Amino acid sequence: MSIYQSRYERYDGPIEPASTRFLVIAETELRRLYKEKWVRRLFLMAWAPVLFLAARLYLQLVVGEALGDDSTPDDVFLMLFKAEAWFVAIMLAAFGSSMIARDVTNRSLTLYFTRPLDVDQYLWGKLLGVLITVLGVTFVPAMLLAVAQLLMSKEAAFGHFLDMSWRIAAASLVAGSLVSTLILLLSSLGRSPRYVGVAWLGIFVFLTIARGVLVKVLGPYELLDLISIQHLFVQTGECVLMGDSEQLSALIASVLLSGFFYVALRVRLQSLERAQT
Repeated sequence: MSIYQSRYERYDGPIEPASTRFLVIAETELRRLYKEKWVRRLFLMAWAPVLFLAARLYLQLVVGEALGDDSTPDDVFLMLFKAEAWFVAIMLAAFGSSMIARDVTNRSLTLYFTRPLDVDQYLWGKLLGVLITVLGVTFVPAMLLAVAQLLMSKEAAFGHFLDMSWRIAAASLVAGSLVSTLILLLSSLGRSPRYVGVAWLGIFVFLTIARGVLVKVLGPYELLDLISIQHLFVQTGECVLMGDSEQLSALIASVLLSGFFYVALRVRLQSLERAQT
């Protein structure tokens, strides 16, 4: 039964255990998203850079072989992360912004928060739905590129493939958690998904521009990179994917901000739950 139906229908099916009820919410949101044709189109557009980067990777390997350099170039993964940051921003603005705002507008929270479903299960379900969507734009294309790199290498560098795989997973999870918790927090504060999406894109673009202006005025200080969501996203990938210790502050900031947004979101949902009673 859809949670957004206006009339009540008795449910006689099996009852999910308390430990996995949040998966029902995540599954419902993912089914709703993937029925949207523009979601599928955005995914295809987000995966398109893999083709260009795979061609660049091939040329690098050919040139490297001609010069006697057998090293495996990994900079293509950072280039992919830089490109995917904007696809993630657009995807969340278009579809992630409605995750909670729609429930507030439709007064569906009254049904969600009726026991035995609590705030944490609702939050985990929504967060998992958004995070899986983000991973589809970051983790999936990066793994496709890693597979292409493995196939193009004359020496089967399977150990390098495994090393890049866990790095891709870690970078995608940390960066994805940052943007997922933030978009859900913004969604919980608004009633119109359209306005939430515009606010999200406005924040994303404004902070990127503000960081660029401050760098020109004050110089390339490391702390200035921490005010931009885009740069946090990219530099988290640079730290994990490339092992760049100079970007460790971005990784730490992403983890701390994700925790802060999560706590703020939970407090907001608790206030919404009290408002329903």
